[in-house]
Amino acid sequence: MKRTNYITFSTLFLLPVLVFAGKKELVKIDQVYPQEIQVQGFELQKDGQVEIHAAGAFQKSNSNNIIFGYGWIINAETRALVWEMKSERIKSRHIKAREQKDEIMLEKGRYEVYYSSFPYYQSHNKWNYDEDYSIGKFIVGILKGFDFDDWDEQDFDRICEKFHITIIGDGNSLSGADLKRVAEKQSRNYLVQLVANRDDEYMEQGFELTRDAEVEILACGELRENGRYDYGWIIDADSRRKVWEMEYWDTEEAGGALKNRQAREIITLKKGRYAAIFVTDDSHSGEEWNSPPPYDPGSWGMSIRSVQPGGEKFARKFDYNKVAEQQTVVSLTKVRDSEYLEQAFRIEKSGKFRIYAIGEGRAGDMFDYGWIIDAKTHRRVWEMEYDETDHAGGARKNRIFDEVIDLGPGDYIACYQSDGTHSYGNWNSTRPHDSRSWGLTIYIADDKISPSDVKKIEVEENQNIIAKIWRVRDHAHKSIDFKLEKNSEVRIYALGEGDRGDMFDYGWIEKANGRTAWEMRYRDTDHAGGATKNRVFDDTIYLKAGQYTLYYETDGSHSFGDWNASPPRDQTHWGITIYKVN
Repeated sequence: MKRTNYITFSTLFLLPVLVFAGKKELVKIDQVYPQEIQVQGFELQKDGQVEIHAAGAFQKSNSNNIIFGYGWIINAETRALVWEMKSERIKSRHIKAREQKDEIMLEKGRYEVYYSSFPYYQSHNKWNYDEDYSIGKFIVGILKGFDFDDWDEQDFDRICEKFHITIIGDGNSLSGADLKRVAEKQSRNYLVQLVANRDDEYMEQGFELTRDAEVEILACGELRENGRYDYGWIIDADSRRKVWEMEYWDTEEAGGALKNRQAREIITLKKGRYAAIFVTDDSHSGEEWNSPPPYDPGSWGMSIRSVQPGGEKFARKFDYNKVAEQQTVVSLTKVRDSEYLEQAFRIEKSGKFRIYAIGEGRAGDMFDYGWIIDAKTHRRVWEMEYDETDHAGGARKNRIFDEVIDLGPGDYIACYQSDGTHSYGNWNSTRPHDSRSWGLTIYIADDKISPSDVKKIEVEENQNIIAKIWRVRDHAHKSIDFKLEKNSEVRIYALGEGDRGDMFDYGWIEKANGRTAWEMRYRDTDHAGGATKNRVFDDTIYLKAGQYTLYYETDGSHSFGDWNASPPRDQTHWGITIYKVN
């Protein structure tokens, strides 16, 4: 049986206890269930000593250790850890709950007491059980490896029944509502607070600084040396340039599972508009922890506050989505399986543009990807290449390109195509963090360019086209006549199918006397993207004045609208085009 994991704000029952005058039971957490975290709070009106009575379970072997239940205390205002159960003091030769007693001095203030019953193990001095699991899988897989007697979930249930933590001192108990009020009071000091208490979240908040400011970034998420799963970053809202990012090597352990990491960093932000973004994957969050949570579970997410007291007066929040919409030139997103999308646009003056593309790629090849071509020449000006992408979260094949390129005045066509698997709404592996942006988006990234300098257009017939045969389907034999008034150099742009030296979908030019003036030969072609059999010829040839016929022929498979393998980058021009050369 799978249990849902959540933080329980335990109800406090004050039972008669033998304590010194002025002291009383401030916290009592018991009735702990497996894979659960409970929290209670207390307040000290003055500095004082508190007694801690707790029970947990820890088992040690020659090379590995297992901890089954443990508790800790954090300062409710500073969020700093002030006490935790020490595993070496609750270890036992046999797996059973062991008592631990402590007396510590605490400063005046409010505190939160946690108890967690997520089993995890330590190997080579690192607590590191952080895979999705059931209690049964953990017991069978880990305990058998320790040469213990076979266990089942009922055995773990019985141990959990004995877990507890009690705090005795001269102070007052805090209810769940009291702790919530403390958190709400703290949140008023934040410029931004993104609380990531759900799986599969993509959160963003715009904020504007009316003057330069030092800010402290507090972030807690799931990161490992080889990947980031729950993490945040900050971008310039106008250029979308990243100004801060949560990286593994800049974080430290946050308590609990080794993958829990936290960042606390002070940076200077210039006057301007920004957006804070935090993402979570499909597991291990406040919605349902799959391994021990961090010491401060409520900090999972990202918060930003001013270092200077009162600095929040010089900041305001805004809806970042509206800013992004104003900067958007083209949006080809939420692309589904086997789709081809394109949008023509015009740029009035040179400038910088951010390309934000998410797609599918593996081992150097892209399967769902985008590109931009010159609308007149159909020459590629940008393409989403695997080696220039980064991991987009989720499955490793999810790839992202997020960079700025320069584009001059002119007409362009943004294109995006997907293969038959793993796309928006039909993922066959874990989706990327920003799944809604699966596709290609182009943003203005230059303060010298306004939205009025760019616009979407319908592509007009290119005046340089002499003859064309486009979007050719299976079993076709098409032709068109054309005439050259004078000897000319012409550009031929042809897409077709070929393999091992032979062409199956291809074009050619015949003179009026029936002789071949030019033919699309395999050895003269290059890979056209997608399946290796997709071939392209893009070059100039010399033709004398006279009458000609342009031909294009296809076999019975793999053509426009009915691909049996990955289509080429420019599938709409499957066929042949002849252009004038200026």
